[in-house]
Amino acid sequence: MPRRGPAATLNDTMTVLDAPLVGRVQPSALRPVFVSLRVGLHVLVVGLTVFVLARAIIVGSDQVVAISILSIAFVGAYLVGVVTAHSVVTPWMRAGWLVILLGLWLGLSALTPDAAFLAFPCSSSNCTCCPRGGPCRSWA
Repeated sequence: MPRRGPAATLNDTMTVLDAPLVGRVQPSALRPVFVSLRVGLHVLVVGLTVFVLARAIIVGSDQVVAISILSIAFVGAYLVGVVTAHSVVTPWMRAGWLVILLGLWLGLSALTPDAAFLAFPCSSSNCTCCPRGGPCRSWA
């Protein structure tokens, strides 16, 4: 029930679960699991990219500047994709985002073998972005 003035109590307020399901998807009990997996993927991508950058700095690679630029660009492109994922995005925009990530990852891989650690999160991002009939159809 909606609130009826300043004297309304907590029991009188309408919650999200009480709202009519017009134009909405029915809430799932697995939503916290999917949100946790998505957040874990984001933390994994950023953490492994920081690891690749830190290892290049510690080892003293002669390509530290290029690795730094590509790492920052990779994390920036990834975060742009994450932020815009819930807006109206066409399949071509998602494909473009994945191609940009792949290009940056290939550039990092050409400079340092530590970038191979990013292969798993990149493939996971690919599976979450592509439609069911895409490259991960055998996993579904």
